[in-house]
Amino acid sequence: MLNVIPWKAFYALFILLLGLFLYTLFFGYQASVLTSFPDYHPALAITAGLAAALLVGAFLRSYGRLRLAADHAGSKQLSAKFKRLSWVFVALILTLSAVGVLTAATLVFEGPVILREDLDRARDRLTQLREASRDSLRLPEYEGIRAQVESKLTALRNEITAPGNCGMGSQARQRFQEIRELLPDLKPLSSDNITISCTARQTLNDLIQAYTEKILSSLNNHPMAIQGRYAERNALAQQVEKAVAHHDNALSKRQADLAGLSSLIARIGLYIDTVRDLTASNAEYKRLRQEVGAFAPAILALPPDIGSQASENVSRPLSVFSILLSRLNYASTYLYSVLPLLMDILMLTLVYQAATLSHRRRVENTRRNQAADLDGTKVVLLWGPFSSNPNQA
Repeated sequence: MLNVIPWKAFYALFILLLGLFLYTLFFGYQASVLTSFPDYHPALAITAGLAAALLVGAFLRSYGRLRLAADHAGSKQLSAKFKRLSWVFVALILTLSAVGVLTAATLVFEGPVILREDLDRARDRLTQLREASRDSLRLPEYEGIRAQVESKLTALRNEITAPGNCGMGSQARQRFQEIRELLPDLKPLSSDNITISCTARQTLNDLIQAYTEKILSSLNNHPMAIQGRYAERNALAQQVEKAVAHHDNALSKRQADLAGLSSLIARIGLYIDTVRDLTASNAEYKRLRQEVGAFAPAILALPPDIGSQASENVSRPLSVFSILLSRLNYASTYLYSVLPLLMDILMLTLVYQAATLSHRRRVENTRRNQAADLDGTKVVLLWGPFSSNPNQA
């Protein structure tokens, strides 16, 4: 390579590729810390990224110097020692860069795909929870009675305000008796026939309010409602409906944000927000699943979570390998797997070549300086490796 590319062009290429390599490491570790600890100050993530990049840069420099020392050692034993030491830095570089490059590549390029998959799965499981809760929290027999009572209560209100027969007239008492057949413990407010002037609107409203409260109280205290804990079931059912609607709406917005997005190079904030929404949805899903399961154990057959582990772990160095293993059916997985190794081999080769070139140029500069000094003093060197007489030993 050094004999083909001019040294200035080589240095320019080397600096460019080294900068790209170290920036990739910086980005990978910074994104990992930033997404793993979103509530911490961003300076922590930047510090971690810089530390990783500088550390790998120092290891590369040490590797280059050791390889150069091995090439110019005075003995084979010393050369072998330097080479063994250089392999220590190779191992450190491979380890640190593998984590950083894998994390960066997987997060940036595979991240949108993983997020979209997890969003689809999360919304589907939230829907499953809502549908299962609607069935599991019902008390069909009691709800049938309740529907009839509410219908007849509406009829009673209409009779109380019926023109020409306002109050508890014969028709109103008949409607009340129909309700009593459904609620045997229900007692009338008065056994007398109460006729009220249709112009006395406030009195009529008070009468309607009194009967409504009495009937609903009897309905809510029905033995079926007490034994089946209807009030708790109903409150929980409403809670499930409201929570699922809220989280489904939030996840739907994230899907819209990710639509058509092929990378997260400039959208790490979107990744953080999406994972935060998935985490919140997952926590709510698990809580509601357990609470509904207390009334209907069959609902515990639903998945234990919304399945967003891949999105939560894709930026975590210790988890990215398991994420890739779970995605072996994708061609991109194999590219990300070999990318760190290829980048490491390239950088190790370039560092060694750069060290060799630097040494060669130092030697050449020394020779030129010595030649200039000797030319200035008119001295002819008749011995040594730089003899001006090629036939002189």
